[in-house]
Amino acid sequence: MNKHTLFHAIAATALCGTGHGTLLLDFNSSQAGGGTPITGSPADPNTPVHNETGYQSYHVIHESPDQLNPATPGSYNTNFALTGASVTTVTPAWPNTTDVRVRQAIGRSDGQAGSWLGSNVNLLRDWIGIDSRAGSGGKSAGGPTYMTLSLGGLPAADYSMVTFHHDVENMNSFFTLEISTDGGTTFGSALNARMTNSLAGGNPAENEILPGDGINVAGGDPADLSSTLDFSFTANGADDIVLRFAPVHPGADTTVHQTFFGINGFQLSQVPEPSTGLLALVGLGFLARRRR
Repeated sequence: MNKHTLFHAIAATALCGTGHGTLLLDFNSSQAGGGTPITGSPADPNTPVHNETGYQSYHVIHESPDQLNPATPGSYNTNFALTGASVTTVTPAWPNTTDVRVRQAIGRSDGQAGSWLGSNVNLLRDWIGIDSRAGSGGKSAGGPTYMTLSLGGLPAADYSMVTFHHDVENMNSFFTLEISTDGGTTFGSALNARMTNSLAGGNPAENEILPGDGINVAGGDPADLSSTLDFSFTANGADDIVLRFAPVHPGADTTVHQTFFGINGFQLSQVPEPSTGLLALVGLGFLARRRR
């Protein structure tokens, strides 16, 4: 079994809901009838209307000074496969701007959600992220606009992570992901990635996963989208893992639908020790790739 096949098998187990030791998290918005979150309680399971079945929730209000400036950590109980019961904290932050308009929590309407015919539509219909337009307080013409996700409380172990980046409306941007295992002091090399979208149109209009295009059919799996990422890291049991995202603008394109970044949710699970599992195949350090 090659490294990509093994990684796909790990991710597929999580998607099917059979990974008891997997943290499944769906980012939810109050928009489009998504429910009203409680200030200070983003992990409250009772408020989100569009939470994906089997996932825990991080639920906030779009561009909210109360909920996103700064954001409150969400706390999630997980019984990880190798280390047992643990509480993981998830904290988004936008570290290089104070403008709340950069801080996105987008929820799409039923009609827009209908552009995705595959499975897990509640996972894909909402996301948190970045508006990097200069007119909204971002830095689209002057360097990266960052959003970070800090994962706290992880026991020392090796982890695999799958993140989802799809918009059922028109966002089809490019972005980078950098990973820090020392609480954000240093970051590894950037992974280049992109968002996919499933509603025709937009400015620019491209990258649509339209109905009938293989993945976007009844039963289509979000794991097979080219925007879905899987990667691995090693937590030391003391420092936060920090994921740092930033939209990038090929050819200096700052038209609206290529200036945003979004993450719908993620799956996080432990993997065997390097001597017996995946990391023995790929050596030390990070493994990260874009699904195709």
